[in-house]
Amino acid sequence: MIKRLIFIPVLFTALLCLNCASFSEAGINLLAEGLRLQLTNREFGRIYDNATEFVHLNVSREEFIQRSRRLVEELQKFDEKVEWNQDDSLGDSFRIDHNPRSTGLAAFRKIGEGDKRITILMYWSDRDGQMKFDGLSALSSSFQISTVGKIVESK
Repeated sequence: MIKRLIFIPVLFTALLCLNCASFSEAGINLLAEGLRLQLTNREFGRIYDNATEFVHLNVSREEFIQRSRRLVEELQKFDEKVEWNQDDSLGDSFRIDHNPRSTGLAAFRKIGEGDKRITILMYWSDRDGQMKFDGLSALSSSFQISTVGKIVESK
């Protein structure tokens, strides 16, 4: 319950920061942390319900929840608390201009190092002035999981 209470102001602050005219690294860090908290609290349905139409058109709610649950289980094998760090080796977070009225944001995170490393890519898109979840993928030497795309593999 306390984590949920902390999450609400974090998400609200992130949305305010990201709705500013300029791209904000601090804002994307808040979005990434909010997503991490929702994942570790297993609020998969809530993530789906607040996602973009792209997510809803490409994966059912049940399948999204199943993939997200599996993703968290895999991440917890590397780090029980799923405490990811910014992954500078793949570059900074970046802005994607879909068209003059739509902007997307992407961020890389990682858990672990070397052979025991997971690379995580997350996306958000601006829909009607709000940044909404648009996808999450994770890749390691032993698995690839995408919450929206069709990639769900383990070795």
